[in-house]
Amino acid sequence: MPTSSLFPPVLPEPSPGAWVSINTGPVPLRCWWAPINNAKPATRALIVLPEIFGLNRWVRGVPDRLSAAGVPALAMPLFARTAPELELGYDSEFTSEGRRHKEATRTEGILADVQASIDWLRQALESRDQPLRITVVGFCFGGHAALLAATLADVHVSLDFYGAGVSLGRHGGGAPSLELLPSVQGELHCLWGSIDPLIPNSEQ
Repeated sequence: MPTSSLFPPVLPEPSPGAWVSINTGPVPLRCWWAPINNAKPATRALIVLPEIFGLNRWVRGVPDRLSAAGVPALAMPLFARTAPELELGYDSEFTSEGRRHKEATRTEGILADVQASIDWLRQALESRDQPLRITVVGFCFGGHAALLAATLADVHVSLDFYGAGVSLGRHGGGAPSLELLPSVQGELHCLWGSIDPLIPNSEQ
């Protein structure tokens, strides 16, 4: 009788991506693109939305790991209008800088940029016989943006990791983003830590 291993599965080595410029929307997007080496047409692709720290090394590693696992992935900036090449660390000074850019971000811009990324992925990957299934995943501020992206008709699945503030407001003003749930087009999965200080019990 086979026994289960005590060790975690061996994951494939990350496949390094590269910078690409996307010009299918209202502003240029400097994105990190990690394709897959497969002769068959892709059936799915994933868009990664970062925290307030921009497309730093950690965020770029997410599409790299997804690509190594067989899923083409694109990391997209959320501050293309104010800091299109932002890459920050995680100390308090960098956090303050990232938050300044976050406050200047508008929901309309986020949605336009996600749609531009989807259009680019379809041009790059979609075949005539096989439509492309789009998943969006976001972390923290990007998690909030992933909830917004879930309202787009072209997004099939949206993963919102600790999307702070969704019950309190919306970028650029308006009702809390949580009130957009009836407009979600596909699947929406929201995940958060039960003791995360940025998401108190009142928001869970």
